[in-house]
Amino acid sequence: MKKLSVKARHSILSIVLPIIAILAFLGVWQGASQQIQTNIGNLPGPVEVLNAFKGLMSEFSNQREAAKTFYANLPEGSTAIFSAPPTFIDQILTSLKTVLTACLISSMIAIPVGLLCGLSPNFYRALNPLIQIFKPISPLAWLPIVYWWPLYMSTQSKGYQNHLSFLPSLLPCAPSGLPSLTLWWAWGKLAKIL
Repeated sequence: MKKLSVKARHSILSIVLPIIAILAFLGVWQGASQQIQTNIGNLPGPVEVLNAFKGLMSEFSNQREAAKTFYANLPEGSTAIFSAPPTFIDQILTSLKTVLTACLISSMIAIPVGLLCGLSPNFYRALNPLIQIFKPISPLAWLPIVYWWPLYMSTQSKGYQNHLSFLPSLLPCAPSGLPSLTLWWAWGKLAKIL
């Protein structure tokens, strides 16, 4: 029998080893789940989690079918809207939309501020104290502001989460462009000299 080439052996190992690791993880999880007691029973194992996920997906598809049936049975010209509690997938999509909108808002603010800081030494000197104060604060530390601020604002506006969620990503983004812009500026000056 010929020996496998190094490349073929590497390819086989890159497929087999992750499968073994995943199966080992699932086995440890299943074994540990039987031993760990919580207030509401045993920690769920992989089989219970898979069954719960199937139930959530079934709930989502049932709700979509109910919405289709509702809209199909509406009289023509009716403006009624299907109303049901949000499903697991609906909540995930809402969270993703909120986070992506917040990242876009923070990028639209932070990137121009970072560019201005890199292009103007005076603008950088003016903002540097604020950046140095707020930069070490973990983005997770901004989350209480995101959740407490609505107590002082009207929560009737659906966009308030987006306007507040941009804070955790705003401050780390602003100064991140400075080193690359400064390097770009230096290369531009070097090119002029040469």
